[in-house]
Amino acid sequence: MIKNVDNYEVFMAQECSTSKSYLITLIDGTGSMHYEYQTIIEAHDNVFSVLGQNQLKFQWEEQLYDLLPFREAERGDITKTFQTILKKLEIEDYPKNITIVFVSDGQEPFEFNELKDQIDKIKEKYLIQFISLAVGDQFPNTISNILRNSIHNQNASCPALFEIARDYKPLDQLKQEFIDIFNKIKLLLEVQSHLFKVNQPVYQTIGSKNPTYLISPNEPFLKINNGLQQKVLLEGKELKPTLNPTHISQLIINSVQQELIEAAAKQDSNYPKTFQKMNQIIQNILSQITVNKDENNQETVQLVVPLVDIVTRFGDGNLKINELDQSKLTILQKNIKKKEEINNFIEFFGKKEIKVEQIPSKEKVEEEIKVKLNKAKLGCFIRSKSTNKQLDLVQSIWTIVSQGLADYKKLILQDETLNIQNLLRQFKNILDEQLDKIFKFEKFENLNSNQHMILRKLNLILKELERLIFETQQISIAQLIKFIDSCQNFNVESFELESVQSTEFVKEVDQYQFLPQTLQPQVIQPIKKNTDDSIIINILVIAYLIAFIMETTLQNVYNYYSN
Repeated sequence: MIKNVDNYEVFMAQECSTSKSYLITLIDGTGSMHYEYQTIIEAHDNVFSVLGQNQLKFQWEEQLYDLLPFREAERGDITKTFQTILKKLEIEDYPKNITIVFVSDGQEPFEFNELKDQIDKIKEKYLIQFISLAVGDQFPNTISNILRNSIHNQNASCPALFEIARDYKPLDQLKQEFIDIFNKIKLLLEVQSHLFKVNQPVYQTIGSKNPTYLISPNEPFLKINNGLQQKVLLEGKELKPTLNPTHISQLIINSVQQELIEAAAKQDSNYPKTFQKMNQIIQNILSQITVNKDENNQETVQLVVPLVDIVTRFGDGNLKINELDQSKLTILQKNIKKKEEINNFIEFFGKKEIKVEQIPSKEKVEEEIKVKLNKAKLGCFIRSKSTNKQLDLVQSIWTIVSQGLADYKKLILQDETLNIQNLLRQFKNILDEQLDKIFKFEKFENLNSNQHMILRKLNLILKELERLIFETQQISIAQLIKFIDSCQNFNVESFELESVQSTEFVKEVDQYQFLPQTLQPQVIQPIKKNTDDSIIINILVIAYLIAFIMETTLQNVYNYYSN
């Protein structure tokens, strides 16, 4: 696992030339496949017949056979199946890029240690995508994950598996479902032709245990920022870090997918620590980015929120991989790139969090604030405790700030030796940095009175934080608690608006000045408008007075000469 450091940089490898991956299909020929088998063959021919003889396709049981006739064997042997296909790849020459599609519906004998040496040899010779197609809910997910984790060394974004539900639907409907899946796999056969070399150790995913010098083209990767400012050279050309939310989202998606595969494959009881560390790194990376609501791939960006929720729950024990049966893991891996499906998974299989009132650590308080602000930045706002309705962005930010101050209060009451000013300085630094990123691309042309009120009060908090931070004398605990309690008394959902007219927004010049610079031009716009209106009115009044004086003067002159 990546060492415990503070700073990370994300890079995006460019594309390279593409080539067609050579397809090897292995279809389960045991008796339990009797209903689907012929339909799978028909669907496979429908999609992949264009490949002609430029593919390998076998029916497997204890050995490999032609696809037809269906053998309906009593048992199969996954170990012998892969020993045979791996030996074939080792002694014969096939294209450099290979895609293995493993179709199965149930558990069969498997011994990974008998395959390990063969797998190591063929990975030196080929770049391999390993994809499973699960038929029904008895699919051997653990075996599939072990094979994927050990064989797959190409295209980190490639799905680990597809699934067909076994509900004995009409055969024409079943055939179409298989055709749809095979068409998706067909698109995956167009792959980047080779791996890139980098000049220093990097990580292909956030949970990677070991660094690498070989990177998949058109994929993001991660580097520890060691402060040496050593340039990253990819194939001899300098590569700059990326803060593109879509690139970073893709890194997180790839990382969660890979860690699920590894955790399921190894059945390692220490996986919560890995997920906890992943979460810290993810939050560190997310804190660096700004999210443009006009991003082309908003769906990918917003997928990060439920994925991070999954990482958090595996890390804190609300979800336990070893308590999820094979079918539940299959569901999760199948839907790893679908936001709503992941949320549904959490709802159905995630244990409800047990809220234990405890004093948080300084690090935990700061981490929670970052997590919540990162979620707000990605478009996931806080829900009301009373109505369960989603608050708007401005209300959510106030709630996050208010809760953060409440946690600091607990922290300080627990340990009176803490340096209050240092705590507040760190808190304000987090707010300044993250609020600037949140508001950078937000549009607030139509702020309502409630939002104006909240922003003005948030401005007062930031102003008071700055005053306390630079207080020449040591701040007392009583001072701080009084300040925090005053913030807690403001309820963003039910507060009574002050009876103010829009012109009152111009009364204090500094009522927004402690808010992020990115937000100020937007909220100050009403001030400018009202000020302009006042100037125009004053000009008209002056013009009227000048005209009146001139008219009076001319009349007096006329009267004088007339007389």
